[in-house]
Amino acid sequence: MPATLETKTDAKDRSLRTVLQNALAGVVSVVLVAAAGAVADTLTAGEAVDWPTLSAVVGTAVLGAVVAYAQRRLEGARKDRSR
Repeated sequence: MPATLETKTDAKDRSLRTVLQNALAGVVSVVLVAAAGAVADTLTAGEAVDWPTLSAVVGTAVLGAVVAYAQRRLEGARKDRSR
């Protein structure tokens, strides 16, 4: 079955959105890891869990989900207005 113009446009929009979301998450992740390193320097050695790094990973995952949700809501509103 050949792809329709709408399907091609949707695929292009989704791929661009994914690239932008991942780029933003990457930047935020670097900032969080850098901040975690600064916090880790103030902690005592020998702790079993590296909480700052774990927090950075969780924060990045949550940010990615929030950005994806917000982007989908914005795209839905934009498509609703154009109908």
